[in-house]
Amino acid sequence: MLATRAADRKRRFEAFVATIRPDILEVMDENAKRMMFEMYEDSDRAAALMGGAHLDTLLGRLLEASLVDERETSQIMSGDREPLGAFSARIKMCRALALISGPVAEDLDRLKTVRNHFAHEEAASFEDDKIRSALNGDPKAKKRPVRLPLGFQDAALRTKFTYAVTGLAGFLTMRLRSAQRPMMPAPDQNPDGSWVAGILGREE
Repeated sequence: MLATRAADRKRRFEAFVATIRPDILEVMDENAKRMMFEMYEDSDRAAALMGGAHLDTLLGRLLEASLVDERETSQIMSGDREPLGAFSARIKMCRALALISGPVAEDLDRLKTVRNHFAHEEAASFEDDKIRSALNGDPKAKKRPVRLPLGFQDAALRTKFTYAVTGLAGFLTMRLRSAQRPMMPAPDQNPDGSWVAGILGREE
């Protein structure tokens, strides 16, 4: 029974991957394909929460890879109440450190809105006005639509969300691969060490 279910799921996964456009598929790793498949198969609410959580995790990993390898870095990332524990704070810090562009930060913020709406409204739907505004934009509020691959501008809202998450996840994964931690100078290599010591009255 389990083997049959696994084989059936594998067939569904392969059939799903075959529907993805080649230009999108070539920038997706195996994890991205499986995440997109899970979002495709599950409920609206599960897809929204899963997509948001995945982007949140990638932002956290990108920040950790771009900050000094110190205990304090892990401490400020470890929970929602920590400075960089929340999705919104991670978006802002990645933007402040120039790890992502302004438009990418805007798109992440839109998808965060979708995630939060589904997290707090059990009966939420992708057809809700709040979701529609986040994904399609709002000319009155001067909000542009979330960016999507060509050909998906008129797709269903859930499809837009799925492809927006996939595109941003691919981008963040590429940024993560090229991220570099800043080097912490050793005390004897600090050019200002003697000056600071003099200011504090501890000159040798």
